[in-house]
Amino acid sequence: RMSPLSRVALASLALCALTACGKKAPPAPAAETVQPVAATPPPLEAPPEQAVDERPAPNNIDLQLTLTRASGTEVSGHLVRLERSVDFFGEDGWTQDPSDLLLSLETDMALKKAPWTEVRTITIEQAAAEDVSCLYDSDYSPPMYQCILKTVPTVTLVDGSVYTSTMRHRWRLTLDSGEAVELHLYKLPEREQTTSTEDEDYALYETLQARVLATAAEAPVKIVLSAP
Repeated sequence: RMSPLSRVALASLALCALTACGKKAPPAPAAETVQPVAATPPPLEAPPEQAVDERPAPNNIDLQLTLTRASGTEVSGHLVRLERSVDFFGEDGWTQDPSDLLLSLETDMALKKAPWTEVRTITIEQAAAEDVSCLYDSDYSPPMYQCILKTVPTVTLVDGSVYTSTMRHRWRLTLDSGEAVELHLYKLPEREQTTSTEDEDYALYETLQARVLATAAEAPVKIVLSAP
């Protein structure tokens, strides 16, 4: 027969077997969660640069030209290309639209538009140097300063009629040699924006006056056109 002590020992061994007594292995570490790596987008391609059309404007007129400057020098040759500035100052490019290439002419009694092919001569009389007028335009920021020498262009057409013109646009006349002459018929302007913080930039007035007079010294005073 089993003694009470033996029965207790046997029960302890059975309980230990059922409950896995002894040293236990540490639990296995949880698997690490791998974060997905975002794909790197391809670099943006720069837009292709637009090619600048450097071709000259097409020929659009066929006349013989003799142009005399205020200095007495002359330009003579075959006039093949006529252009007019988009704005008064030639800062916004040039146009060859036929409607833009007409001269606006006037007398005390009549108004007329005529192409350059109907022009025989243009004489441009300049005002005296002391008559340069200057102003500034505060609509610009900073203000725009401008000086002008008035001129009187007299236009004689091939039919003998005589007009004046108050067109303020700039013209560009190009010969078949490639030489180009730019000119104003009515008023010789020079303008520039100031960088001064003063109420009026008198130094800029002086600069623009000098530029106007330098332009006037080489400006055309007579243009003669004829069939080639």
